Amino acid sequence: MNCDHAAVLTSSLLRGSLGGDSGGISKKRPKSWWPAGCLKKEAAEVARREFGNVSLAEEDSRAVWRWQFIEQFVVDLRYGLRMLRKSPGFTAVVILTLALGIGANTTIFSVINATLLREPPFPEANRLVLLWETVGGPRN
Repeated sequence: MNCDHAAVLTSSLLRGSLGGDSGGISKKRPKSWWPAGCLKKEAAEVARREFGNVSLAEEDSRAVWRWQFIEQFVVDLRYGLRMLRKSPGFTAVVILTLALGIGANTTIFSVINATLLREPPFPEANRLVLLWETVGGPRN
């Protein structure tokens, strides 16, 4: 039997909440959406065909309504922590590598900051002069 597409797909269906239920389009639909002589199964197929991919519509709407970057970061962080929890040996190597890298970076910056970037801690540091003496004359 041929169903009327306009009678099956109404604007209230499109304005409805996309609350994570991918099957919500075909379920819990009022009988007024079914045209006379149209089977429930056939009406559900027509509605799904007209509406399109429900999961894709849900993802697109979530991307607009939420901060996608933050949600994706949290998902990736949870996944990373799960993987680190599964392999304690690798986790120890990662933590040790990070600790050594941060410690070396801090040490190098502290030395460069104290010797090259800051003025020496005494008055009239700009009047310092370097003197040296070469014993035995100049070398060839």
